[in-house]
Amino acid sequence: MTVQRQCSSAMQAVIQQGITCRAFQVAYAPICKGVEQDNRYGRLLFRLWSLTLRNPTLMHSWRNAIYMEIDLPAEERIHTRILWGMFTGDEPYRDLFRASVSPAAMSGLLRGLKNARRVRI
Repeated sequence: MTVQRQCSSAMQAVIQQGITCRAFQVAYAPICKGVEQDNRYGRLLFRLWSLTLRNPTLMHSWRNAIYMEIDLPAEERIHTRILWGMFTGDEPYRDLFRASVSPAAMSGLLRGLKNARRVRI
């Protein structure tokens, strides 16, 4: 959830339920729990990204997967979407994590790995 949506949710809680502690527990606490859960996915994604940055083979594979997406329609650019979403917060981390482990994403990484090996030889 973006910060803007979170603030909007807080304002809705105030308008609809009031400003008491109980009102926030009823209307806003579930939203906070959702953000907390989504942030777990975010931490996992950033750990994976850190691993990728430290591993030249993974980095080349990821980079090649992104390059191979350039000519695809925007909705098919999985790796670009994941990277953009991680750094902008435009999408929930949970959705980005699911996209990153999808068969299409794994296939793109494998094709990127093949291209990386081909270039090195």
